[in-house]
Amino acid sequence: MTIDEFEPDALLAELNSKLLNVSITHQAFANCDTIDKSSLASIKHYLTCANPHDNGCLLSVQMIRKYMTSRSSGPESVDDVLDLGILPRLRELLVVHDAVELQFECAWIVTNIAAGTSAQTQKLIRGDFSTALLECLNSPQCALSNKAQAAWALANFAGESTVVRESLIQRRVIGIVGEILQSACETAYNDLLNDGYEPLPGNLKIYDEDMRMDIKALTWAICNMARGGFHTAEHWETYIPAFQALERSIMFEHRDLWVDSGFALSRILHNMHDVVPFHEQIHISLDLSSRLVQLLGSHFASVRVPILRTIINLTSGPSQHTRRLMQCGLLQALVPLLDTPLVEEQAQQRDAFLIVANVAADDRDSVGCIAMHDVVMRSVLRTLQVSEHPTMDSAAWKLITESLWILCNIICMGSDEHVIYLLDHHRYLLTHIMRLIGLEPREIPLTASQKAVDAAVMLIERSTALGRRDKDVTDKIGISVLPALETLCIYHSSQEALTRACTRLHSLIYEPPQNHIAAQFGLGQREKAELSSYASKRRILHGLEDGDVRLIENAVGKLSI
Repeated sequence: MTIDEFEPDALLAELNSKLLNVSITHQAFANCDTIDKSSLASIKHYLTCANPHDNGCLLSVQMIRKYMTSRSSGPESVDDVLDLGILPRLRELLVVHDAVELQFECAWIVTNIAAGTSAQTQKLIRGDFSTALLECLNSPQCALSNKAQAAWALANFAGESTVVRESLIQRRVIGIVGEILQSACETAYNDLLNDGYEPLPGNLKIYDEDMRMDIKALTWAICNMARGGFHTAEHWETYIPAFQALERSIMFEHRDLWVDSGFALSRILHNMHDVVPFHEQIHISLDLSSRLVQLLGSHFASVRVPILRTIINLTSGPSQHTRRLMQCGLLQALVPLLDTPLVEEQAQQRDAFLIVANVAADDRDSVGCIAMHDVVMRSVLRTLQVSEHPTMDSAAWKLITESLWILCNIICMGSDEHVIYLLDHHRYLLTHIMRLIGLEPREIPLTASQKAVDAAVMLIERSTALGRRDKDVTDKIGISVLPALETLCIYHSSQEALTRACTRLHSLIYEPPQNHIAAQFGLGQREKAELSSYASKRRILHGLEDGDVRLIENAVGKLSI
């Protein structure tokens, strides 16, 4: 079972849903003369009258592009160009595939118009520019750089709304761009081989600057088109080539590709959550798993954030994804993030804990790796020690809640050996949990209260069954928190699940000794199979574009504030 939690994230608002092309490294297009607004009428005349293959036509298009991209131009420059009434002509020129420079310049203009306001973008949509741009993507005559620019323009269309984005998915645009990116990555890879470079990890650099810019543009385009918010599950086939292309682009040694590929992979996995045919078709290779684990160690937060989110989505999916990540040293790579002292990295720390919780809900082997990893478990228990938290803000409580999830999943899913190891090596575990329960209800969020009581119930039940019940803790500290349990029930009287758990914990603390003995023989306790139903993998939906709209609506409906 996977639980979706909805937590709007300010970071998503900072990620561009549209992107201007204000500079380019392609040498053929590097000249940046300043164009005055008073020249636009004359430029329009040349544009509309000249033959597409005449130099005058190319120069007029270049001057319009330069007017829009020069440093002296402001946002109003797009309106100045639109006021010329030249969109039909630009659309005609956009599909002249044997005029490479002209086509590129037209695609560049369209890209920057589409990066503007909604009203500006809608003029392009009404003018059916998406069909012309799609023709560029499909044409065997169209140069790679022109296809990359066309994909960039369509990605700006995709940032306009979920309606536009869904219409592009219905036309298989993200899949087509994925196929182009796969081909470009293959060409870049073969170029390295031909130049005598060994294609080893850490050595895959794209030395051709034009090729690198094209691959970056295509990767960003997929990233933006991969935003959800509509019925994404029905279109699973078109996401496959895009996903496969991202597996290639993330392998190159360029930070911008790591960031865009990471967010794109995360978004596609959000869209394809629980879509069985998609996961049957894709193959999360050891190479990709190893790359993701490696990038967790990046010095740059801009890289770690999308990689963490991709891994969260992988570990909340089919078990084989988690197993491959574990094979590649996932836990060891997470250790530095679990103990970061930096306040600005608390969100990443929380994501790292969530990954550990998902691994602990996977299968018996994965649970054992967590339960018997002393460094990871020390981080988990350190988080539970409330006295060590200088300020108990919402970020600190999220970490505590994740730690409680980890414990609940281990206790639910772990073997007797795993639970015994946990009890023997972390003897104050129940004490820390009880102290959390003993806090004033107004000081602790509802989710943390629920998981703390769940963890205490499960731990006492399993330790009792194993003959490892700590009588001192349950009799002394346990009895001391009984008033807190009653207060908790009153404070959250409408929360039936919490009330039931509190009642169960109350009865366990007061349970007579003979019941403890009976439990060792499997009598008088909940079956372990029932306990295992409480283990869950989880995902965090950070916005209204994180996946299929039906799952988003379901998560928002469960949101408690």
